[in-house]
Amino acid sequence: MQRRCPWAADAVALAIAAEADRRDISVRIVRNGSRGMLWLEPLVEIATTDGRVAYGPVAPADVPDLFDADFLQGGGHALGQGLTEEIDYLKRQERVTFARCGVIDPLSIDDYKAHGGFAGLEKAISLSPAEIVKMVTDSGLRGRGGFILMTSRCSFELVQNTAIFGSPYLATVSAPTSLALDLAEQAGMRLASLSTDGVVMFDSLETVTGAHDDQ
Repeated sequence: MQRRCPWAADAVALAIAAEADRRDISVRIVRNGSRGMLWLEPLVEIATTDGRVAYGPVAPADVPDLFDADFLQGGGHALGQGLTEEIDYLKRQERVTFARCGVIDPLSIDDYKAHGGFAGLEKAISLSPAEIVKMVTDSGLRGRGGFILMTSRCSFELVQNTAIFGSPYLATVSAPTSLALDLAEQAGMRLASLSTDGVVMFDSLETVTGAHDDQ
């Protein structure tokens, strides 16, 4: 059940539970996030063998009529919107970041995992650092700023991976080692170290440029 505001959805959820109990019908009510269709909320979705069937906007007073229309089996009703995924607003979208929003129980880790949650993390854990860098490089993904910021020391390996990635700049929280500087110079990269005094740019072992926070 999705909601425009939690109070409205709470009232509808309580009404459904009470009506089901009155009719001696067993139901499982799962609260989830909004799919973004605020004009249809509170939105009630019924899981059927054909997919989720949507009803909305539902008010507590509508609940007895919905039961009379056999909405638990996807029965027809004036508030019926058909299959949720076939609603034009959703049908024209390809959701990525919000793919699970409105679909899963946001408080259930098991539900999250059942819908592909942690798959990317599990894949990353199985790969070596070099394999991850290669995967990002092969994908063609690039940051907007043209540099990489790492909250770790500036080591030879880190500069090497950044060079493979193709970024001309690398910023870290510590000064680079001499080997890291040598490699950066060969790769045509500029290194930056973040400190309490601002930013220090390393072009080579002999060239160090200081920059302050107000610049």
